[in-house]
Amino acid sequence: MGKKPIGILLIEDNPGDARLIKEMLIKNNEVDFTLSDVGCFADGLKYLLEEKVALVITDLNLPDSKALATITSIRMQKPDIPIIALTGAFEESLGIEAVQAGAQDYLLKDKLNSYLLVRSIRYAIERKHWEEQLTYAATHDPLTDLPNRRLFNDRLSVAISLAQRNEQKLAVMMLDLDDFKVVNDTWGHAVGDELLKCMGKRLSSLLRKSDSIARMGGDEFIFLLLDIKDGINAAAIAQKILEISRKPFIIEEHKIYISMSIGIAIFPNDTNDSQSLIRIADRAMYYAKNSGKDNYKLYSILEEG
Repeated sequence: MGKKPIGILLIEDNPGDARLIKEMLIKNNEVDFTLSDVGCFADGLKYLLEEKVALVITDLNLPDSKALATITSIRMQKPDIPIIALTGAFEESLGIEAVQAGAQDYLLKDKLNSYLLVRSIRYAIERKHWEEQLTYAATHDPLTDLPNRRLFNDRLSVAISLAQRNEQKLAVMMLDLDDFKVVNDTWGHAVGDELLKCMGKRLSSLLRKSDSIARMGGDEFIFLLLDIKDGINAAAIAQKILEISRKPFIIEEHKIYISMSIGIAIFPNDTNDSQSLIRIADRAMYYAKNSGKDNYKLYSILEEG
């Protein structure tokens, strides 16, 4: 079975330019494509939201959207779609600015030909794929494939802003495996790594779609729970985490039991700062560990004590 045609959306208000681009694509039979074209940005955005598109080619001087605003709007609505910007004969600097704003390539209309157009399409798609790979590697833990500390911090900052606006509460839970060093010392680091991967999958199964999990490093994981009612609500989830972590792991024919200590911080009850939430959740986790392990502690309870 051959590859599916590349779905291209052309946003161009000049009928002559739109017709020329269609002819160039038809002339070059190296790219299998389907082309849809609209004459204004509003129609283009509507099409993007309703139809499946693999690439956008857009003029930067549209009647209802000018210059970099077009690129920014497309990226906000459809960040995964590669973009090629079209500029006029004396607007190469604008094309460069479009790439800096997030487009994958630009083409000057007066220099446009079939070869350059097809080359740009291929380049834009490959560059977008490469950019996504780099972004994923920078924001995910290579061992467990979970979000890393950097991505978690970004999500937490956004979540706090939304919670403040909607007058909602959220919880940050720091999780640390108890006596994980014993696993590495007894069965080796390969088994320890596999245990961390299995634990990450097991913990992820408890999340609602709105929640997040990340690996902070070593044997520490962290949860972000959105729109919770109170600490009791978060504590109930912590109890489920403890229960699921106690079930044995079978790794390389070894039956491994391990427990977990959890610290919980509530926004805005405990603090309204993202890094403070992480810090006090970590403090509560260490209190849980020093209190016998295999349990959870709410930071608010520690403060009351």
